[in-house]
Amino acid sequence: MKTTSPTLCLRLLVWIVATGLLNTVFAGNERRELPAPPADVAKLATVWIPGDEPSSTNMSTYSQTDSFSGVQLNILKDSLPEEGKYFAEYIFEVKHAGKHEIYAAMQRQNVGWSSPAAFILDKGQKHPIEDSGTNSRSWGLSKVTTWVNLGTFVLEKGIHRIEIFTESPRKMDKKYSLLIDSIALFNLDQLVKVSPDRMVLPPPPANVQLASSVWLDGTKPLKTNMNKQAVKDCFNGRYQLYALNSSLPAEGKLYADYKFLIDKESDYLIAAAMQRQQVGYSSPAYFSLDAQKLQPVEHAGTGISWGFSDVTTWVTLGSFRLSKGTHSLELLIRDPREMDGKYAFLIDSIAVFDLRRSQEVHIMQLVAHNKPGAGGNLEVRVQATSDEAALLSVQLRYQDRIVAETPFVNDAFEKTVSLQLPEQMASGTFQLVVVPVLNDRVKGKTEIALTAGAAVNASHK
Repeated sequence: MKTTSPTLCLRLLVWIVATGLLNTVFAGNERRELPAPPADVAKLATVWIPGDEPSSTNMSTYSQTDSFSGVQLNILKDSLPEEGKYFAEYIFEVKHAGKHEIYAAMQRQNVGWSSPAAFILDKGQKHPIEDSGTNSRSWGLSKVTTWVNLGTFVLEKGIHRIEIFTESPRKMDKKYSLLIDSIALFNLDQLVKVSPDRMVLPPPPANVQLASSVWLDGTKPLKTNMNKQAVKDCFNGRYQLYALNSSLPAEGKLYADYKFLIDKESDYLIAAAMQRQQVGYSSPAYFSLDAQKLQPVEHAGTGISWGFSDVTTWVTLGSFRLSKGTHSLELLIRDPREMDGKYAFLIDSIAVFDLRRSQEVHIMQLVAHNKPGAGGNLEVRVQATSDEAALLSVQLRYQDRIVAETPFVNDAFEKTVSLQLPEQMASGTFQLVVVPVLNDRVKGKTEIALTAGAAVNASHK
């Protein structure tokens, strides 16, 4: 059955893996802005249906390089066929029950040169397609194809059918016109709830490796033309991969190639501890996952830095659907930095996180050892239990605004965390909160109130 509204009580930032990477924010009532070909949207979608592979249709195929599969389903006729409509029916399998958002890459709607289309899901009622489509993207035959939102539906595990059709002429010339490229379904109950801008990972010596699914020592690539720089303030405690050159080598880039193994198909977030981006002292970096087209590293990095010259930070490359098996990742620069025209690149480590993993973390005790004061440090003790190491963060909030934050790994029952406070702070009551960095769940004594008074101690039995 169809839900009453596509409104979603979640925030997420989808980083689409593919040629043509696109950062897409989807929150509240906002629609998902999916990219045009050649972006590999199939790797992001929960279910992907090529439009030219219907189980039944009375439409024709048309070869079109500017499409997701190289072929689009198309019709332009003066009259209706015997069936009384032009249609394409598709059969697909849902592996995990839940709310699914359905998008069709098809002919733009609510315009004079398109016949009004509708769809039927699982032999249910007829749904007129009300969404016109993405405003900024069109492709394919006559550049009329765009992503159209069909709505959000609760789908059970198993086999389903969807039929897209038109039975009315377009306004422009009373002809019947319909085009279908592809269909994508997104299981909203499985989508990631992580934004790179809130992906605050701890610096060394935190044992981030314990909380990751895959950990790569940046100084041990399969192939590179960069050198090692001795520095203790890094994750391996000895070296970082580093380059500062006046010119590029013969390869035309400074790079490092890595291989890693994924033990199960899932959605993964990849973060690189590397040189901060979008600053004058850094060359703009690029990456290629599984030998796909190079993508710019668009996340500048977190507010935490360390390492050689204090320029290393956690940079989020994106979230990706990865299959079980071996994958490759190349990090590189090919352009000079703005500061002096030199080529500067540094890599510390790479972490891969399974975004579908979720465990319960029980906060037994949360203690503030001193009162919060402007320009000082707030020392906090956290006692927590969980089955595996989890990434957590302690936040000091004032009226729901984060004043200070320090991430940590709960790799021990008791952890002491220090929050560096700003030079100016408001007076009144603050909230000290423990939150998960990823999709874990925290329970117990997760929040206490702090005022400019004595140290605070709260525990949960």
